[in-house]
Amino acid sequence: MTSRLASVVITLDMERIQDAQLYIDANVVKKSILQTPKIKLKEQVLDVGKLQVVPPDDRSKIHFDLHSLKNLLPLIVGIKIVERAVIAEKKNEKQKDQKEKFMGLRVVMGIEGINERKTFSNHVMEMEQILGIEAARTCMSMFIMTWPIME
Repeated sequence: MTSRLASVVITLDMERIQDAQLYIDANVVKKSILQTPKIKLKEQVLDVGKLQVVPPDDRSKIHFDLHSLKNLLPLIVGIKIVERAVIAEKKNEKQKDQKEKFMGLRVVMGIEGINERKTFSNHVMEMEQILGIEAARTCMSMFIMTWPIME
């Protein structure tokens, strides 16, 4: 923040976004912020990886507005049903392993750019309902074999 303008600057980790094969830049984040109800903001795209968000001009509540804005912004972009995504590099391999925690496998698999052959849910019953019993069995054995006690 500067003394003239109170704002939140969002810096996107473009390398990680590209590694995850996501199609997100500052313009996508801007569009998502502006479509979110309950938030009336001014925004400015600084470059492809940066976005500056300015709260309304009420100087008496600026401190509280910035804190609430800081808490709301992480909830805006993404799929509402995905709680967490983990991208981990496997040892001795260049392949990256992506793990998500969500309900709604069918929705996630329908997104452009998602490799449905390598996407799975940690909810075994959902895997069984969408992909069948063999996929659920394979998923269970994979989870069991990757537990730290098995390594």
